[in-house]
Amino acid sequence: MKKRSTLICLLVLVLLLVQGMSAAAADAPRIQDRAAILSTQTFADADKLSRIVEDKTGLRIEIDIRHFLGGADIDSYAQRLLTQTQSSQNTLLLLVVVGEEAYAAAAGTNARKIIDPELYETLLSANFRREFLNQNYDSAISGFMLNSAKEAAKQSGAVIKLDGLFEDSVQKIESPDVTALPEATKRIKIFDFNSILREPISPTSDPSIGRAQSQREEKSLSIGSIIIIGLVLSSIFGKNKRGRSKGCGCGPLGWIFGVFGLSKFFGWRK
Repeated sequence: MKKRSTLICLLVLVLLLVQGMSAAAADAPRIQDRAAILSTQTFADADKLSRIVEDKTGLRIEIDIRHFLGGADIDSYAQRLLTQTQSSQNTLLLLVVVGEEAYAAAAGTNARKIIDPELYETLLSANFRREFLNQNYDSAISGFMLNSAKEAAKQSGAVIKLDGLFEDSVQKIESPDVTALPEATKRIKIFDFNSILREPISPTSDPSIGRAQSQREEKSLSIGSIIIIGLVLSSIFGKNKRGRSKGCGCGPLGWIFGVFGLSKFFGWRK
């Protein structure tokens, strides 16, 4: 009976950990506004549309907005960010650096099959560049997301409804002319991420902070989960009714703080 109770408690513990990690992966943010330049509505609509596009076409659109890169090359930086995304093969990433007035796109192998790189460069030139340089960031992101979604739907044969999204910007956005602004496309390069080494992004090269930090915290184990796990471990390895130690002899608080420390160590809680 005692062994059965122990197994049940361990099973509950494993399920809690798996659930927390699965929820973190499912809720991974598509929009990283580290420079805090987007309105709340634009941010929400961009994230929502990205999920719709991925569900309908398999293409995952991500945007990473920062102030500065600390002297790093923007094209290489975008490629390194792409390799660290949840589904890099299917991801089309736009890196925007507002403090340097620069941007770069990177696409995985499958993403490049859905949207041709040459056409994608034109989409950026026709629907993003002008608004971005004029600091109309909401309109720039709206144009980028809407036209990318349209092209993804066209290439895959899917039907994507855009009703209710970016209502303030829909009227301003026009379909791109594939021959327009050839000189502007020189700044946008779509590379194959397989040619870039999987090197981690150094935190010192990105001094920007903001909404992304709170999003990462939302994905990690909550305090409630840590307390539950600690109590389960305490019931298994703590003292029995006679006061004898079955494990390390720690009380419930000791196990809770122990779980908290382990979650920090393994990255389950930032």
